[in-house]
Amino acid sequence: MSTAIEWGLPDAAWDAFVDRCPDATFFHAPAWYRTWEASAGFRPDCALVRFANGAEALLPLAVAPKFRGLVHEAHAGLGAAYGGLVAPVPLTAAQADAAFRLARRRYPNMVVTGNPHATGPHMPASGHLTEDDSLCLRLEAPEAQRRAMTDSRRKSLRRAEEVGYELEVVEAPGEADLARFWPLYEAHAAAWEYTRWRHDADYFRALLRHGGPRLVLFRAMHAGELAGFRLIARRGAIAMALHLARAEAYERRHVSPWLVAASLAWLQAQGDAVCDFMPSGRLAGVNAYKMSFGATPRPYATAVHTSAVGSTLGALWQLTRGRRAA
Repeated sequence: MSTAIEWGLPDAAWDAFVDRCPDATFFHAPAWYRTWEASAGFRPDCALVRFANGAEALLPLAVAPKFRGLVHEAHAGLGAAYGGLVAPVPLTAAQADAAFRLARRRYPNMVVTGNPHATGPHMPASGHLTEDDSLCLRLEAPEAQRRAMTDSRRKSLRRAEEVGYELEVVEAPGEADLARFWPLYEAHAAAWEYTRWRHDADYFRALLRHGGPRLVLFRAMHAGELAGFRLIARRGAIAMALHLARAEAYERRHVSPWLVAASLAWLQAQGDAVCDFMPSGRLAGVNAYKMSFGATPRPYATAVHTSAVGSTLGALWQLTRGRRAA
């Protein structure tokens, strides 16, 4: 039997398969893809790949029109999040290559974002590659966790503890919980100069609707007032740090590092092994902030395949844009 691919895997089977894959994250699950379908119009299309030796792998994709619908582009990984193949046991390089060759027959224009937690081949062997990394932290008991931090970070936590914050933990938040943090997020994000990862209320509403059972909302409270929040997605032993925001009045009172440390302690107590702080892009200050907790880089790549039609349309679009700017 040769390698075969089955498209349109139902969400229940998709979700169950992800549970069997130790390298999979929340970003490989249908909840994440349905969030982007509801908030940004991507169409999920998940493929089950069966290899000649009986092994199986999953390739979640989200498809969107490009160049006014003249071509369609498939994304494995959305919103600066991870994608690629996931499997119950590590694949060989030949299996991964065969899977992507089959997938490109259906979607010749494809963007595959890698997974820094993968332990085996999960990316195309070809395409235009770019490199990036995420900042990840191995979870330990609070005392050991604090020893991994920088001196300045430990000092800021001591000052935060003097303020007297209280932690509120909301497991499996739903759409009704949006009011618990959205006004603070909206005010916090409005001041950002770098807006690539700013989200609207529709995104959060969809995230809570589809991903709620896998989410934990951490709220830092002070005298009955919300000082900051952190939203975490959990899958397997990997916790993904999705969003953090703080009230301006508490910026100098170290609420953000207190909230990070408090949520790390809670996650470690639940048995999670890693907290992924996510990529920081070109934001060097954010990168340094994450590293101050002891987070270290984990590399991953992004591979882009573009068809001849897609390349031609891209060149025409660049030419048109240049003429408009002139």
